[in-house]
Amino acid sequence: MKEFFKSYAGSLAFAAAGAFFIFLYTLHSGIGMSPDGVDYWTVARNFHDHGLLYDFHLQPMIDFPLGYPVFLALGNFLTSLSPLQFAPVLNEILFAVVILLSGRIMSRFRNPSSWYGIALLGCIALSPGLLEVYSMLWSETLFVVLTLLFFFSLHGYLSRGRGSSIIAMTLFAAIAADTRFIGVTLIITGGLLILL
Repeated sequence: MKEFFKSYAGSLAFAAAGAFFIFLYTLHSGIGMSPDGVDYWTVARNFHDHGLLYDFHLQPMIDFPLGYPVFLALGNFLTSLSPLQFAPVLNEILFAVVILLSGRIMSRFRNPSSWYGIALLGCIALSPGLLEVYSMLWSETLFVVLTLLFFFSLHGYLSRGRGSSIIAMTLFAAIAADTRFIGVTLIITGGLLILL
């Protein structure tokens, strides 16, 4: 454990900084809402309260995949808090995970430079695009994490040929495809890389 903290001290520091930035973004007004976020929130609330995947019109949700609202409903079941209440903390955690996973990827570069890693992690932690995404109730927050986990498991399968890695890769691709429609590209990418 001590070796982990020593090896990933920079990643941990930037992950904490990134989480703190999301905390500052959501401190005053809470989590940001958009029409997509309203759909996700109401479907999660209806699933938690009534067991139905219905939007605010009390119609089945058909515009978006159901992965993210179900994820929010799971958080609602576990915390007994509304998604609007726990979403800022959830997004802080997800953004920190993105930074940690990015640091792990950079540690596997052939000739890793500490300055290069610090610069890249700083760019991720201070990225206006990522800060905006992680201050909103959007499915991209979960999708980015799932995409990084997919590539980790794909690397594990291609480098070591472990069956557990391909099962994890399949699971991450399936959840990503049910979180964002563009997640289908992970299924195609994984299949092509395995075949090639």
